[in-house]
Amino acid sequence: MIESTPYEYQSRPRELVSSSGFSVEYDPRVTDQELKDDIISYLGEYRFQIPKFEYELIYSDGMLRDSHRNESMEIKAQRSVKERVMRGESTSREASEVIGLQFLDKQLESAQVGNSIVWASPPGAKEEGYGDYGFFYVGRIKRSIENKKQIQMAAFRVEEPTMNSFEDSFKLLTDVGIEAKTPEDYLKFPVVIGRELPEEYVVKTLSENFTFKNSARNVEIFDIAMANLNPMIDNLIVNWSEFSVEEKKKMIHALENKSLQIKKELEEGNITVYESNQDFKQFVNTYGYEPPKVAGSCPIKSSGLNSLGSNSVSSFMESEGFTCPNCGHKPKGPIGNQCPKCKITKEQYTQKSGQQSC
Repeated sequence: MIESTPYEYQSRPRELVSSSGFSVEYDPRVTDQELKDDIISYLGEYRFQIPKFEYELIYSDGMLRDSHRNESMEIKAQRSVKERVMRGESTSREASEVIGLQFLDKQLESAQVGNSIVWASPPGAKEEGYGDYGFFYVGRIKRSIENKKQIQMAAFRVEEPTMNSFEDSFKLLTDVGIEAKTPEDYLKFPVVIGRELPEEYVVKTLSENFTFKNSARNVEIFDIAMANLNPMIDNLIVNWSEFSVEEKKKMIHALENKSLQIKKELEEGNITVYESNQDFKQFVNTYGYEPPKVAGSCPIKSSGLNSLGSNSVSSFMESEGFTCPNCGHKPKGPIGNQCPKCKITKEQYTQKSGQQSC
């Protein structure tokens, strides 16, 4: 049974940016650092293909928690299940993650400093919008004080994976063999082992079984780009609660498009310096267009049926043969987010009618 949480998205699923890897709607209690970390990790995975990303988790009161607000990771995963149910989408991966987190919580109860965590995440099906890469999450319990354990985690990105390559790597890292037939079998089975895994050994193991791009230049380009974009990210975060959903999406798109420009320039050997006097609104207006879609660890959002069993407002407005549900206008061809006659947007219609949008 899925537990309730203090803050939930009961009325509709959250709005995602174009590649579905980042939601622009957050719990009002979100901290500035939590939001910044999410933006940077999203850009790192989807736009820079960073081979490793480090973060911290906390284990306390019998549950694995984030290091920002101490929120249970299991509750976060349960919320993802609910949102996908509301979208009318498959929940097999998210439900498997809930099972995996429950299993991991039990193991962490008796884990000691120096023990390691290994959790494999093969990609979902390409036809569902997943990219051709997966992750190995490797962690170490680095400190334990009373009932709280501090865990250092690293997400290692592996390219062009197969189930056999996951099986071989998992066995070498953990000495545990599992007969996994689907990616979800791995999501259900994180393990805690009674020894520390040196990063050199992890990288060597993954390099032998996957295309593992441990590129120092790739990381250097990402770091330079984030330093360039840092003022704009901070400007967005400090005023986050004041922006509408569509404004937030446009701002994230601006960061994505500017990231891609900086990346291209640096790969070509040019030096990009941030223009400190650039106006934030001008930056968003210049770069806030829809960026290229890219498949990732989250499936690209479909325009199928929502939880009410009817087409969403979003898919109406983006498809040919659209009839505006507000004024009845029937334009020729796709029209985007706004009816050309009455000028109503999908968000405005949702608010007016109560019909959910995806």
